[in-house]
Formats: sequence, C-alpha cells, structure tokens
Amino acid sequence: MSDPIGEALGWLHQDLLAAQLVLAAAGLPAEVPYHVEVIEDILSDHEQRWSGEWKLTVARAVLAARDAAR
Repeated sequence: MSDPIGEALGWLHQDLLAAQLVLAAAGLPAEVPYHVEVIEDILSDHEQRWSGEWKLTVARAVLAARDAAR
C-alpha cells in the first residue's frame, strides 16, 4: 500500500537538502542554512512529524531564515 504522506515528506526532504546547499553556497549569514537544517531535522524525525507541532516549528524556522537573510 502506498504511503502518500511519507512520499510527500521524502520530496520535501530532498528539496530542503537542495535548498540548504544553495543557501550555504550563497554566502548568506550562517543562520540561514542553520534554519533550513532545523526544518530538515524535523522532517526526518518520525515522532515530531506526527505531533502536529512540527508545522508551527517549520513555519518559525522558515520565517527566521528569511529574516536572517535580510
């Protein structure tokens, strides 16, 4: 049986790794790739993924990355 949530998270994981490499190569403040790494860690942690809290944590990390890039 297919696991669409697992598959979607796999794609997100792949995209976040690519985003992390792009940000690291861009010479942005160190905090930016760090926040992307936080998101990747959350998506790879099975317990956090299913808690519901991860969405808020990811949103905060995305906003923090944006703010750090300014």
